[in-house]
Amino acid sequence: MAAGHVNDRLRAGTPSIVAADMTKFRPSYPGLGIFAGYLREGEEKVIVERVRAILSGKG
Repeated sequence: MAAGHVNDRLRAGTPSIVAADMTKFRPSYPGLGIFAGYLREGEEKVIVERVRAILSGKG
């Protein structure tokens, strides 16, 4: 699944999660970037569950 597609799904969901599509950076990197410095305690678990659901086809 393309990083851009996962990013679109994260942004469209509730809560909206904004990630950087690292394939568009120069130099490019595979995957998404989620900057943990902006997260509050426990929000990382929400992100993990949403990404897991999207990648498993359940989200």
